Amino acid sequence: MNNPSPGGWGYPKLDFGNGVAANGTSSPTDVVSPHSPAPSKIAQLPSVPKSSFEQLMAMKVDENALEQLDKVAMFFNSQMPTSTTTSPGTDNNSIYRALPNSPITPTVSSTAVPLGRSSGPIVESDAAMSIREVFAARTVSLYPMIPGTKHREGDPICDRFECRVYDNRAVLAVADGCNWGSRPREAATKATEGFCSYLESRFPTMHDIQEAGHLALRAFSVAHNRIVEGKQDIYDAGTCTMIGGILMGLPPSSDGRSRWSFILGSVGDCKAFHYSTRHDAITDVTELNRLMSNSLDSKDPGGRLGPYVGHEGLPDLRNLGLFHLVARENDLIVLVSDGVHDNFDPILLGKRPNEITTSTQCTSWEDLPPIESEKLRTKYRNTLMRQLIRESCADPKELVNRIIDHSTEITKPSRSYMENNYGKKQPADQRKFPGKMDHATAVCLRVTHFAAAMAGSSAPRGNGK
Repeated sequence: MNNPSPGGWGYPKLDFGNGVAANGTSSPTDVVSPHSPAPSKIAQLPSVPKSSFEQLMAMKVDENALEQLDKVAMFFNSQMPTSTTTSPGTDNNSIYRALPNSPITPTVSSTAVPLGRSSGPIVESDAAMSIREVFAARTVSLYPMIPGTKHREGDPICDRFECRVYDNRAVLAVADGCNWGSRPREAATKATEGFCSYLESRFPTMHDIQEAGHLALRAFSVAHNRIVEGKQDIYDAGTCTMIGGILMGLPPSSDGRSRWSFILGSVGDCKAFHYSTRHDAITDVTELNRLMSNSLDSKDPGGRLGPYVGHEGLPDLRNLGLFHLVARENDLIVLVSDGVHDNFDPILLGKRPNEITTSTQCTSWEDLPPIESEKLRTKYRNTLMRQLIRESCADPKELVNRIIDHSTEITKPSRSYMENNYGKKQPADQRKFPGKMDHATAVCLRVTHFAAAMAGSSAPRGNGK
C-alpha cells in the first residue's frame, strides 16, 4: 500500500491512551442486507456530538428489533459540520439507537480459555491453517519471485490473522501491514493479538450486544496502543489496516432456532462477507468502506492504525466503522485483505461496466457516479464470492483455498511478466495484466456451537489442521 497524504482531511482528535476517546465528529449511516427491512423501519440515528466513542458506546437504548436486523453499519465520518453537534448527555447523543441492547448467551466456561486458536501466517508455508472444521485461513504473497533467489518482492508477508474459538463465542481479526518490511509486519501482528486478547479479557463484562460493540471499538484502541508502545520515536512503529470482530451466541429465536450476533469493527480496506446458508445469499458487510473515506483509489486504504496523523502519531480513522449482523447455524463469516478482494474487483480485472451489467451502456467506470460504480463493483464481487462458496460446499478450508487460488491465478500474467522482465515496469493494461499483486489473506469462520462441533475430535488444538 502507498501512503497518501492526509492533508486536507478533517481528522478526529483521538486519545488512544485510556479507552477510546475522540473530540471529532461523526455521522453514522444505516446499511441493511437484502433480507432486512427497509431503512425507514430502522431507528434513525441522530447527529453525533464532539465527545468520546467510549461515552457514546456506553449508552443503553431500548431496541427490540433484533429479529428484523440482519446488519447495521455505523460509520464515523469526521467531515460532519460542527454546527450539527449537541452537548454530551442530551437525548441526541444516543447514536447507537440501531444497535440493540439485547442480551447475549453467557459463556459456559468460567475462564476465557480458547477451545482452539490459530494465528499466522507461518513463514515456511503458504498452506491453509485451520481449527477443526469451524475455521480456516490462508495467506500468500502474489508478488513475483526475485531472480536467482528463493524470495519474492515484498517479503516478508505483512498480512496477519488470528482466530480464537470458545464454547459459544469466537474472536477473529485480519490486519494488513501498510507498505513492505518488518515494521508493517510487526504492526499487523501486534494489532491482531492486542485486539483478540482485549476482547477475550472482557468476556466477564460482556452481557449484551451494545456492550460488545462498545468493547469492540475499545479493542481497536488497544490494537493501536500495542503498535506504538515501547517506541522511543512513535514514528518508528509501522501502520496497518485491520478488520476484526466477535461472534456471540444469542437466546434462541421464537421458532427455537439458534442464532448469533456478530459485531465487527474495521478501519482501512479489508472486507467482510456474510453468507447465509438459509437464503443462499451473500452480503458485503463492509460495502462502501472505501467510499466512506472519500476515496476509491485502491492505493489509499481509507484509514489505518499506527502513527500516521500529526506529530502525535494518531491513527487515520477516516473510515472507521462498526457493524452488526445476526447469523444462523452454518452461516459463514469471511474476512479478506485487499490483496484478495481487489482481485474480485471488475475494474482491476479489466472489465467495462457494460460488460458486466445490462443496466448501463457506459464503457468507462469514470462515467458512473461513485456510489453507482461502487455498488456495481460490490455486486460483481459478491457474485464471484458466492460462486466460490457454492463450489467449496461451504467448507471453510476448501473455501479459503479457492479464494486464494483465484487471486493467484488472476495475477499470474503480471507475476510472469515481472519475473521474465525483471527491473522493467509492467505495462498499464488491466485486460492483459488483470488483478493486483499484493499479500493476500482469506479467513473463514463457520457459525456453529463450537464446543459441540469440536467435541470428540482427537486433532491437536492450535494451528493444527
